[in-house]
Amino acid sequence: MGNQSQIAVQLAPASDQQTVEVSAEAAGLQTNEIAQGAVVSETEIANLPLNGRNFSQLGILQPGVRPTSSGLTVQNNFRRIGQNYEVNGMRPESNTFLVDGMRNINRMDGGYAYRPPADSMAEFRILTTTAPAEFGGTSGGITTIVTRSGTNQVHGTLYEFLRNDALNANNYFAPRKEDLKQNQYGGTIGGPLVHNRAYFFTYYEGLRENQDITHGVVVPTVAERNGDFSADAPILLNSTRAPLGNDLTGQVNAITAKYLQFYPVPNTPENPHLAQTTNLSQLDSDQGGAKADWLLRSADVLSARYSYSTMGLHSPYSELGADVPGFPPGRTH
Repeated sequence: MGNQSQIAVQLAPASDQQTVEVSAEAAGLQTNEIAQGAVVSETEIANLPLNGRNFSQLGILQPGVRPTSSGLTVQNNFRRIGQNYEVNGMRPESNTFLVDGMRNINRMDGGYAYRPPADSMAEFRILTTTAPAEFGGTSGGITTIVTRSGTNQVHGTLYEFLRNDALNANNYFAPRKEDLKQNQYGGTIGGPLVHNRAYFFTYYEGLRENQDITHGVVVPTVAERNGDFSADAPILLNSTRAPLGNDLTGQVNAITAKYLQFYPVPNTPENPHLAQTTNLSQLDSDQGGAKADWLLRSADVLSARYSYSTMGLHSPYSELGADVPGFPPGRTH
């Protein structure tokens, strides 16, 4: 006990040479097609983060594709709800959308009419340049979507995505913290109707969103509402162009006075012309569908698909008329 022993061990290598072979088949060049574009697979669709789970965000991952100009979006609001990107400088109305080979065009704005949930998509493809003649009728990008089909095994998914103002910071420009309650939920299920012969796939997605919108609008100052325009440029008569005087207190037309009642009073000390308000916007959406596939032969498949989508939006501000609160529009699609 307490003795130390030293044992010399020699390790000899089994071999002084090692060979690693890596082989792979090169992707075949499509010599019969000159179109440029890219395909997003089902796995990538499931793993890529999509704000609002909107498939159109997959399009801006491709070269030559950029989001729709903010000026167009703000200026037209809901009328461009289906326009999400521009391809190679073309206007968003120039794009074409296909779902399982069928045109998916909204005639109001030229964008897509139906937005399939991300969990229902098997493939997303966008052609940006020199599309084949089969996709004629447009000068922009060609977006094609293939929906998922069932398999010999029953598979399904359930999901819900939550956004809440409790998790958000305050908007610097809002007079108070904006309310936000958003729930986006859904599920899918697919399986066999007849083993190795027929399959089904169904899906549903719902969206419930209550969100405050802070909006500022230029309105008459308190003095101007009473007829005092002393802080403005001189008022001239239309006929003689002679100065009328800027203090018209007590001379406001009765009809004008009634219209002024619908305008909010300025409430920002740093800008006497600005009225800033925060009001609630409500959005409810439901969409779903079902698909059935029959394998007639190894090379022939007969498919039937049914899809539906409904949306109801209550906005506190009218995009087409008055820019002040108090005239909320409601729309359904």
